[in-house]
Amino acid sequence: MITHLFNRVFNWNDGPASPHAPAWTSILLCQNHDTELSTASVRALAMVYFAKVNKQHQVIHKGVSLYAHALRTLQTKLQRQDQAMGDDVLVAIICLAVYELITLTQPRAWLSHYQGLARLMSLRGPHRHQSGIAFAMMPTLRSCIAIGYIIERKRCFLEDPAWKTIPWAERGLGSKTPTDLLQDIMCDIPGILQGQSEAALWDPNDSRKEELTFVFIPRVLSTLEALYSWRWNWESQFPNSTFITTPIEYISSGPIYVPPSPFKSVIWFQDPHRAVELIVYNAILLILLRALQIAGADPDNVQLEGLSDPLLPMQGNRNDIAIEICRMVDYHLHCLRSTGAFMLLFPLNVAYLHLDQQSTEAQSWLEGVIADLADSHGFEVGRSENMLRKLTDVWWDLRTDPYDE
Repeated sequence: MITHLFNRVFNWNDGPASPHAPAWTSILLCQNHDTELSTASVRALAMVYFAKVNKQHQVIHKGVSLYAHALRTLQTKLQRQDQAMGDDVLVAIICLAVYELITLTQPRAWLSHYQGLARLMSLRGPHRHQSGIAFAMMPTLRSCIAIGYIIERKRCFLEDPAWKTIPWAERGLGSKTPTDLLQDIMCDIPGILQGQSEAALWDPNDSRKEELTFVFIPRVLSTLEALYSWRWNWESQFPNSTFITTPIEYISSGPIYVPPSPFKSVIWFQDPHRAVELIVYNAILLILLRALQIAGADPDNVQLEGLSDPLLPMQGNRNDIAIEICRMVDYHLHCLRSTGAFMLLFPLNVAYLHLDQQSTEAQSWLEGVIADLADSHGFEVGRSENMLRKLTDVWWDLRTDPYDE
């Protein structure tokens, strides 16, 4: 079951020549990194994932028992200073968070794990992530933590330059992949959202709000400029990484009926890393453009006709960008299976918020796809009633947080 999990959810099929670090799951399987904690957490996740996608509900009970054991072991380790900083604790928290994305035992339990992961990683410091499984986990860790802070709209410690440099210091910053560089920008987004929330609390007639806006808008524009620069570099480095094709019928393995694609064409990729990079780029772009709009500073000279496919910087409106995210779904689900489904959770929720009211066909289709992320791929958090965009309206009793002292 563990091999099944790693092959379906955490598999990038990278060859030995890949510039990407070996997957942390490969290191976990090939080397002696397993402990009672990591073993219990990985087995718990493997069992519930296998049970959900194969409709074997009796297996879920075994996974629940292992989850409870892993949670108790985690709490014990976190109380011991000599064990709390172990790499196996990182592995366990990631696995327990994904477990909660699948089972959704509490509306925000998975987010509680993300927050616990953030607190632990902040205490560990960037020097502990220069090698081994801790370095290999950096893309997963940064993505999960940044998404958690984006949802909470709170500044993220990962925006500190030390976290963007020290883990790669021994290899040289030139070794950073496009994914690493994109995540550098992504880690700045929570701070922008916090600034946006703080500005919204000020009285419109308060002169201090105008001063805050003068600081906020240049920061967003600077981040947008960095994002556009990343996109142009990506286009230059991978000029033939995408092609346009016709939609193919998506057959759900769950009870959800996914409507035929409403798009005349979809975007296909030569490499899975390029697919995830571009869809996350679009999600970040939507957040930044919305932040500028709210601040009253929409970008000028946006090209709305004669658009490239995929879109280049300064092309299309927010609805066009959201539609482009939707047109990448086919590749993620057909070629990356549950790995693709996992990677779609965040971008699809962002896209849904930015589709205009006239895009009813795309909205209905997207709702069906998101529901199928739960039925065919096990991610219960994907159902419409559980979608990330609604999390801010859900009450969570922090007294149940296993990471609180």
